[in-house]
Amino acid sequence: MDSAVQKILTKARQLVDVKKDDGFAALHLAALNGHLKTAETLIDVVRHPFLVLSFSHKLLAGLFDHQF
Repeated sequence: MDSAVQKILTKARQLVDVKKDDGFAALHLAALNGHLKTAETLIDVVRHPFLVLSFSHKLLAGLFDHQF
């Protein structure tokens, strides 16, 4: 999965559904431009809405694993 997209979606899940003036959404653009990992991530988020919470949990867990 695309980690940059995961990070964005943990903050703004609603971006998955936003369409531009021409009717294209993020999934359309990812597919048209050959960004397979991004398209897969977007599909996973739509198929499993609670996946975003999982991404968020993993990010938080990673922050606390670091030694200061």
